Amino acid sequence: MPAVCLDHKAAADILSAYVNTYLKEEIREEGLVRRIPPFVRFLAVAGQLNGQAVNGLNIAHDAGVPRSSVDSYFSILQDTLLGHFLPAYTPQV
Repeated sequence: MPAVCLDHKAAADILSAYVNTYLKEEIREEGLVRRIPPFVRFLAVAGQLNGQAVNGLNIAHDAGVPRSSVDSYFSILQDTLLGHFLPAYTPQV
């Protein structure tokens, strides 16, 4: 995003506004998530696990959502290009 590169002082605000707008338009307005508060709780928990192994049951428990919703929410993040899974490291022998 050019504005972020050109104005480093406002970069955090610009990115925050972009994410908020993107989330509103792509997820809420498209009806991908029926209820926003559980999705927001999921995002908070999932964001803390960046780069760690994913345990859907633990995420569901911590976010207070059904286990099936965790899979659905991760699918939404992948479909909207907000997140992706990295394959686990396997050493080459």
